[in-house]
Amino acid sequence: MTRQYVTFSIAGALYGLQVLRVEETLGHLNRTPVPLAPKGIAGLVNLRGQVVTTIDLRPKLGLEPLGPKDESMMIVIDVEGESISLLVDSVGEVL
Repeated sequence: MTRQYVTFSIAGALYGLQVLRVEETLGHLNRTPVPLAPKGIAGLVNLRGQVVTTIDLRPKLGLEPLGPKDESMMIVIDVEGESISLLVDSVGEVL
């Protein structure tokens, strides 16, 4: 069975996620900050009435986190039945 991946970039590096894990990709949405949240939690977004946690992968990669107003794209994935949004610089093609 051939696996397909949605590609995305962060700080010029290319990454991929299995297509079956991806619910949707979105442009920039305003995030509500979460006071005292751990580093990497970029905030919460309202996605058609569902509150979704947004994670900035940059701190895990040793990069500076994005600011609350920085433009980015989001990849919404399913993690054990919960929707999680990942901040990325850009979304590429499916390979």
